[in-house]
Formats: sequence, structure tokens, C-alpha cells
Amino acid sequence: MQTVELNKNQFKLDNEAISKQIGFDANHIDASNITLLAKNILYTNDSTSALITQLQLKEQSGFMLDTLHANVVYSSHQISAKELFVKTPQSLIQDNLEILFDSLKTIQKYPQQSIVNIHLKESVISFDEVFLLMPSLSQNKNLLNWKHEKISINTNVSGTLAELKIPALKVSTASATNINAKALLTNITDVKKRSFDVNILPSQFAKKDLAKFVTFSKEAYAKIPNFIALNGSAKGSLNDLMSKIK
Repeated sequence: MQTVELNKNQFKLDNEAISKQIGFDANHIDASNITLLAKNILYTNDSTSALITQLQLKEQSGFMLDTLHANVVYSSHQISAKELFVKTPQSLIQDNLEILFDSLKTIQKYPQQSIVNIHLKESVISFDEVFLLMPSLSQNKNLLNWKHEKISINTNVSGTLAELKIPALKVSTASATNINAKALLTNITDVKKRSFDVNILPSQFAKKDLAKFVTFSKEAYAKIPNFIALNGSAKGSLNDLMSKIK
């Protein structure tokens, strides 16, 4: 099969055994205006690949996908989306995502052995759309403080889930918070052994964003400068942390 083309199609799924939840619900999907153009489709017993040049849809939850472009591979040893471009009304994700593994069984049994390669450039994440797709996250009070906010991300991530290297991470907000860092994360899948080694390069944190994490009295908040310079490191685990922040 060389090409698949859909124009303003609809897909509906209802699992009547499970009550519907607010926001996107994988058990109750109603997607309309589905437009798809996929080329160079290859299908074998253990792999599927395709060049998706356009995917557009609207879901009943309110989520809208303006366009998706990607060179996609799904096989017994790899899941990848290269030349990725995903645009919604408020978010943009682009570049490359790749996960390599021995088999689909081992990725479930030994996820720490999976190899991850992620490169995001000039990407923007809308928290409103995150809450729409993952409604449970809105129960987190700290995250809920980011309602109607967006963050911009540029990063490189590589390694295994046992040792994940982040040589470059740049995060910015509309409030002019700019975080520049690099990190090493180890044993991500093991709660007891999980640890991190983060180096914060010269950065700044807007007090407006700081107040989303920390509750201040009016008097204390007024004394905080509009921007706080950051530079330092943090190493250890959530239960045993050593930090040097300037």
C-alpha cells in the first residue's frame, strides 16, 4: 500500500462499562473532521512505517489537532517519529522522538534497558491542552497554578532509562523565566534508586513563576525582586538532596 487518504472522516468509540470523564477520555472517543494523508506505507509481520504528511482532527473533549507531520516507524524493536511537526491551537512540538528496545515484551518487563533519543527544538507546550489530554494532572495544585500558561522548550535527551543524559535543556515562560541546565538522571523506573545530578547554568526565575510553587505572604512577596538569578547544582534524590544554588 503506497498511499492512504481520508477527508473529513469520523471515528467514535464508547466503552459503556466505564463512565465518561471530563476532558479527553480514551474510553469515549468522538473524533470528527479527520483528514489524513500518509505515503510510503510499509507493513510487515513485525513493523509498520509511513510518512504522514498531514493529520488533522477535532475531538469532542475540545482538543484540536491542526496538523501533524512525521516519518513514523513502529516495530518489534523501535518506536520513532522523525521530522516531527505537531501543531495545535496553542502548542507546537517538533523534531525527533525515538525509543529502541530488544522486544515489545522487554520494554514492559525491563523498561530501564530501553534506549531513548529525544530532540525538541523551539517547542511550545500549553498547560491548558495538557490538562485537557490528561485531566488527572489538574488535581495537582502546583500544576494547576500554570493554567492558561505556556512554556517553551529546547532540549536533547539520550541514553537509557537507567542512565539518561540531558546535555542541554532550555525552558522559558511568558513571564521571562529562563532556565538553562544540563542533567544526568539515573534509575528513572526505580523509585528507591532514582537519582539526579543537575547543573543549573546562568538562569533567571521570575517571581511570578516562583509564586506558582511557593506560597508567600503579601509582605514577603513584595520584598522579592521581580527576577531571581540562578546558578548552581543539585545532586542526589528527593529524600537525600545536596544543592549549591547561588
